Amino acid sequence: MDATLQELSSVKQQLNWFKRQVFGEKSEKRLTIDNPDQIDLVVVIQRQQRAAFFVP
Repeated sequence: MDATLQELSSVKQQLNWFKRQVFGEKSEKRLTIDNPDQIDLVVVIQRQQRAAFFVP
């Protein structure tokens, strides 16, 4: 009986760990720092389209 309770406790700890991995907060999700030196891809595409339009 004691071994069963220990195993149950261990399995619960593992389950909680997996729940945190799957559903918990991740550091990647919290990062909202924008790099001011990074060029916006939409702006690059728009510039290319304008340049192609005005080619003589």
